[in-house]
Amino acid sequence: MLSTLPISICKRTGCRLLPTGISSAIPRIIVGAQGRWLTNDKGRQIFDSLSGLWTCGAGHCRSEIQQAVAKQLGTLDYSPGFQYGHPLSFQLADKIAQHMPGDLNHVFFTGSGSESADTAVKMARAYWRISQPAKPNLSDAREVTTA
Repeated sequence: MLSTLPISICKRTGCRLLPTGISSAIPRIIVGAQGRWLTNDKGRQIFDSLSGLWTCGAGHCRSEIQQAVAKQLGTLDYSPGFQYGHPLSFQLADKIAQHMPGDLNHVFFTGSGSESADTAVKMARAYWRISQPAKPNLSDAREVTTA
């Protein structure tokens, strides 16, 4: 059975998937999800209160999200945000900008939190390079100074 495979692997070789010290020697196995509920390998329902990866905050296995993703995958599965843009990206950016206060009217989409942080640093460096006479010193993340 698929749900017992991770346990037998962990017993035989140790858990190579999970970071050491975070979990027990035998991992908790999630085999499914629906809405806000996860299902473990014993059939127990567990409320998913985490907001994280992709659509989990909106609920798992929602048919309207599955249909929208399937439709988009049939047209275009990925387009790099720095070089290209899909028409729906522009429409969504326009909708978001309409709800922002003041002159906060630019939107840039990324795929993760780390990608967002990296892009923010690159944008800040580009801003200073293009529009400011002094160059920023971003070597210390705690303090940004001009050189």
